[in-house]
Amino acid sequence: MCGILFGLFPAAGELPSSFPVWPALHSANALRGPDAHGSASLDLGPAYTGELHGWTLHLRGPHPVTQPKTDSRGNQLCLNGEIFGGLQVPGDSNDTEVLSRALESSERAVLEVLESLRGPWAVVYWQAAERKLYFGRDYLGRRSLLWRKPKTAADPFLLASVSPIGDINSESDVGSDWEEVPADGIYCLQFPRNSIRNQRPCAADVCSTMIRYPWTGDPHGPAPHAPFGPINSAIATTGDLTYVNGESPDALPDSDTVFGMKDALSKLEIALADAVRLRIETIPPPHTSDGARLAVLFSGGLDCICLAALADRFLPPGEPCDLLNVAFENPRRRLAREKEQMKAKKSKKLRPKGQFLLKEETDEPLEAQSQSPSDPPEPPSSQYNVPDRMTGRLGAAELSSRYPHRPWRFVEIDVPYEDALAARARVMGLMHPLNTEMDLSIAIAFWFASRGHGTIQSGLATPYISTAKVLFTGLGADEQLGGYSRHRVAFTKASWPNLMAELQTDIDRLPHRNLGRDDRIMSDHGKEVRFPYLSEEVVETIGAMPVWLKADLRLGRGCGDKLVLRLLCAERLGLTRAGGEPKRAVQFGAASAKMQVGSMGTKGHHVLERE
Repeated sequence: MCGILFGLFPAAGELPSSFPVWPALHSANALRGPDAHGSASLDLGPAYTGELHGWTLHLRGPHPVTQPKTDSRGNQLCLNGEIFGGLQVPGDSNDTEVLSRALESSERAVLEVLESLRGPWAVVYWQAAERKLYFGRDYLGRRSLLWRKPKTAADPFLLASVSPIGDINSESDVGSDWEEVPADGIYCLQFPRNSIRNQRPCAADVCSTMIRYPWTGDPHGPAPHAPFGPINSAIATTGDLTYVNGESPDALPDSDTVFGMKDALSKLEIALADAVRLRIETIPPPHTSDGARLAVLFSGGLDCICLAALADRFLPPGEPCDLLNVAFENPRRRLAREKEQMKAKKSKKLRPKGQFLLKEETDEPLEAQSQSPSDPPEPPSSQYNVPDRMTGRLGAAELSSRYPHRPWRFVEIDVPYEDALAARARVMGLMHPLNTEMDLSIAIAFWFASRGHGTIQSGLATPYISTAKVLFTGLGADEQLGGYSRHRVAFTKASWPNLMAELQTDIDRLPHRNLGRDDRIMSDHGKEVRFPYLSEEVVETIGAMPVWLKADLRLGRGCGDKLVLRLLCAERLGLTRAGGEPKRAVQFGAASAKMQVGSMGTKGHHVLERE
């Protein structure tokens, strides 16, 4: 993990050190890499000044490697990411060192080296001999990289992992107008050898000649090549589909009854387990004997509990694993519940004496049920009994029962409303340039969860701070396996072809949606988020499966969606409860959406004003 900052300035203009936004950029990006910091001035000729900074979070090799990494040819590399394949990284080596050597020895084959990488990355690379600055993100856009293009002749060109946060003490708008570098290829700036200072050059002149080398799907075409292709588009025949009993569409089928499912299960288990292994074995051991090297963002649902169960195979025996579960105090929800209680109380008073209502049984979570007016008052902590807290406790108990030799630390992270309000401006700054209500409700949940400040219930609530540097998230499972309501809508409208088109659309837009945002949010605490479901090998394995094995939406919710993963969870991992857990978005499960009283009419797509 690394924080990257690059600035391109006209040599006759303002120096980077005196540029108003520069200190704010330093501060924002430094939090991503607390273990080492380096900088380099790039020789861009007499007309331009270039400055490159890197901040390192040490996760691989015996010691932190200061970035930018300089090689014998004067090339400079900043890498924000990890290499899990494509290049061999020995156990005693560091990703940045290995990539730097590969780029140095390849001379001009920069694109071929970058396309070979497997794992999340964002790169800024100065190739001194060719006078070229390469930069870009991996094919799925799993690591953040932003740019701010010049608006005037005096403006610099800026690249950063995170944009400035808070007051930047500048009357200009250089703190705004940031965009994510599109994950649609690798970009290159070429600096001429014959530039002359008195020609009044500006950064915009160089940006106007920027080259994009797009990702290509043709293996015989020019580099860089995409790591995987489109999903399997085979259409199901009658013989491919298992019989569905219309009277019990919510019953999870046995894999023996679904043609091809046994093979699909085995392939998914191998690919996903290998992705988990690669993302665990590179984590340095914890500093203390009872410390955890890994934490899982944990709702108790299907996606995250599968990752936790697979992690048990590769974590050292007896080492704890933190399960981070976040819940928000939500005044709007609380007020709505109090109104329901008052209605129930009035209804009871109006009933004739001797008339009683039978309490109906319900399958809703306990927190969604109204209290009877005669019930004792709820304890203060009950305001945090949100859906994800309830399923989280069940999931932690299921893991402890199935894998009893692992200390599973269920960390309850309760967020008072005042704390959420206090963090709002910072979270909005981190998630910028994303700017909707939905972005905020998801980002603020991830920010507090990844911070890891909570309690562990062991008779009494014991304060606990997770020191795990690496976080696992289940992001990517829903997009590939039909976990969203829109997938069911697409299937209902036009059957299998429409479902396949919707799944392909979701995969295609993964790089442009929220992965950069999530990286910016969680790295603010000096943590690194890893996405096992978005391993290139996992995406390729799932993509090759026939769609009806991934999601048979003739079956009910919590059954047909993510079918192959549900069967993996229930049959191979022994977690039968979690195998039937329906999808629930984090902002609703953690109650981080629409917290303010009167916000019920707020929509997820509404744009926020940056604070």
